[in-house]
Amino acid sequence: MTLIETVLRTLGLECTVSEDRESPCVVDTRHRAGRENPGEAASDGSTVYFDDYIQLEKMTLAVQGRTFGSPEFFTEPEFSIKSRALFESIRRVFASKGLPLVAKSYWPNGAPACLVLTHDVDWFSYSPLHKSVKQGKSLPRFSSLVVRYTLGKRYGDNIRSTVQLESSMGVKSTFLFRTHYEADKDKLADSVRFCRNAGFEVALHSAKKAYKYPPVMAQEKAEMEELKGAPVSGLRQHELRFEYDKTWDCVESSGLTYDMTFGRNEKTGFISGLCHPYHPMSLDGRAYDLLEIPTSFMDWTAIHAGMNFTAIRSLLDRLKRTAESLNGCLCVNFHNTYIDRELFPDIEKAYSLLISDCKEAGFWIATAEECAGWWRKREGTTLDPSFEDGRLRLGEGEGAVQPVVYWPEKSAD
Repeated sequence: MTLIETVLRTLGLECTVSEDRESPCVVDTRHRAGRENPGEAASDGSTVYFDDYIQLEKMTLAVQGRTFGSPEFFTEPEFSIKSRALFESIRRVFASKGLPLVAKSYWPNGAPACLVLTHDVDWFSYSPLHKSVKQGKSLPRFSSLVVRYTLGKRYGDNIRSTVQLESSMGVKSTFLFRTHYEADKDKLADSVRFCRNAGFEVALHSAKKAYKYPPVMAQEKAEMEELKGAPVSGLRQHELRFEYDKTWDCVESSGLTYDMTFGRNEKTGFISGLCHPYHPMSLDGRAYDLLEIPTSFMDWTAIHAGMNFTAIRSLLDRLKRTAESLNGCLCVNFHNTYIDRELFPDIEKAYSLLISDCKEAGFWIATAEECAGWWRKREGTTLDPSFEDGRLRLGEGEGAVQPVVYWPEKSAD
């Protein structure tokens, strides 16, 4: 599959690779159009030039994992924004010919966007002696936390309370566990079992050298599946360790179907320039079968940037609005140890409000596994539209993936 096809199919448009210029709309590159039948494609009024919107070379580097976005703290989904402009150009071509444009809905039941809730379980407890805890607290408040910790109080073990909070709000999330915890070995099996029994997803938070050694990745996956008692679908690498010519090979060869690793700890936003799940590309131009779900926010980033509640709330709102405007996927990572009302009240409050805001906006709120499963179903659905004698006909397709029809009269602008 070419990168152009990938972009069009992400937009929900069905396409074929053909030299036939009789199609209602042809998407081509100026280089290719100039090399083959010069002037023909440009004069028929139906050609949209892909490279007027997206630089193929730049996007190729992004989906190969060879770029980490801008030097700014927040990275916009550059390629998704430009893809939407490409879509509007295609829509105008159809409208100019009196034809409706049919696209697949992005998310179940016509939801405007998707919120994927995830929790990396780095540890089962957290010490108030960390300098990040002292940040923004009065001396008496901080001293009280330390005294209680000295007397035996343990903070950060918030897996059960997080499950209870989300269940009360009618949502579920993905908990990503490591296979070994030196200080809390006894809690791992119980926590995995608790999450599974509550209907939440358990995924792998791979560590060690799994990001670059396939046998290590395969071993960790097998260990987590033994703990879980069921297959594991995806992962996020601990500390976001990633090498562009190795990590996705390790994920794919281990049989995992999705990944959420590609990103940077100190940055936020859409590092790859994409706000939808996508198939990464290998250095030889092959598309991986696995899906990368781009993680856009991590609480650790906000804490270590010194952000207070107002700043965190503003950032999350910006991410939400961006995803909604592009029918995108907002994948967030809130660690179990930071969703703690006593240690990190700003994080706990911002997390609850994010869920409430997205529910109110009609987002589809899903686990990572559910998101990846839906995206594959969408990819495999064929609408097979045809327009004859002024009537639009669609194939049977997959009932859950609804068509969105852009009629000419609605495209006059």
